[in-house]
Amino acid sequence: MKRNENEEKRLRFERLLVECGDRIYSFAFGLTGNDADASDLVAEAWARALKSIDRFDERHALHSYLFKIVQNLYIDRRRRLETRKTVPLENLGGDREDDRPGEQRAWTKEPSLDFELDLEETRAAVREALTKVPEPYREALSLCDMMELDYKQISQLVGVPVGTVRSRIFRGRELFRKAMRAYAEGG
Repeated sequence: MKRNENEEKRLRFERLLVECGDRIYSFAFGLTGNDADASDLVAEAWARALKSIDRFDERHALHSYLFKIVQNLYIDRRRRLETRKTVPLENLGGDREDDRPGEQRAWTKEPSLDFELDLEETRAAVREALTKVPEPYREALSLCDMMELDYKQISQLVGVPVGTVRSRIFRGRELFRKAMRAYAEGG
């Protein structure tokens, strides 16, 4: 009986992983800024989550649990990279955001080349502007604006008071707007 319950729990857990996969990937992409690193983070987070399935309490939201794992993995990787002071080769490339798995185009007709170029330029500008926003603010912005988590969820996930979350989001948006203005003005 115990084995059957564990197998059922594992199957439910795997279904939940698939359901929130796109949101987790988007969060990882927002942190890393490239497809390869985001995919690596998600894969490692899923592996860790599956290893710890026995400790997972199904009364809690799985996406929050996975966000926390991705966040911790990202922080650990940044620390390791900072101690080495090197840049991985894949970070030098220009991975396209629209190469993400599972993403579907929202239009039915093929867009014009001009539209594609404008869209790619806008995405590049947003990615560039986000890199100018310091980590705590960028993380809060990603969780709020991309993942659509509320302040309380972000507070619990990041481990800071709600007031700190609010100020990080406010300050992050200011810094993002400033970076976008600088980009638009050519600098």
